Amino acid sequence: MLEVTIEIDGLAPGGDAVGRQRDPPDDIGPDDGRATFVPLAAPGERVRARIDRAKGRVAWAELTAIERPSPDRMAPACPLFGACGGCQWQQVSIDAQRAAKKSIVERALATAIAPVVAGGPVLGYRDRAKLAVGEGGALGFHARRSNEIVDVPACPLFGRELARALPALRELARGLAAGVELDVQAGAEGVHLNVAHADATGAAHARREIDRLGAAG
Repeated sequence: MLEVTIEIDGLAPGGDAVGRQRDPPDDIGPDDGRATFVPLAAPGERVRARIDRAKGRVAWAELTAIERPSPDRMAPACPLFGACGGCQWQQVSIDAQRAAKKSIVERALATAIAPVVAGGPVLGYRDRAKLAVGEGGALGFHARRSNEIVDVPACPLFGRELARALPALRELARGLAAGVELDVQAGAEGVHLNVAHADATGAAHARREIDRLGAAG
């Protein structure tokens, strides 16, 4: 696979970082300047990345090395970050994240907007999640760019009610087949659960467990 140097310009709406391919000065090639999406990179970095696929003047790559770290790079709050596909920007400071979101909205609307104002805490803000059951009753999110399920015993982005419900959801998942999805929403009346893609056996198990959990509060 071709490995290239990329100057990262910013963060893209899909969650990847994006920059321009820069071949070495003494070896300028036809793809110099090509827009390239690189997960896990940060704005302002120079990175090495392996090209996975390309279409015209756009390419998608995997980060292999950081040649010049960004001042906005930070240690992720979650040990599963990078493998788990549940979130994308934990490697970037919150100020850089907000600046990127402001820029994305301005480009979409073709007009300047007011500064971004935080609507909640940096962590512990999610009140909804779509979790998937993996092999052996694992429960979590799809791995980054994969159909594999990363088992998630805890998530720092979950709000208090979702975090409180997660152990019970993991217990429920142990009796369900791989591929079943648990769509959970925390609200004023508690945590609402929707079980999707379950067969008859899994649905019966879910009903028994949900009745038991409801009776227990």
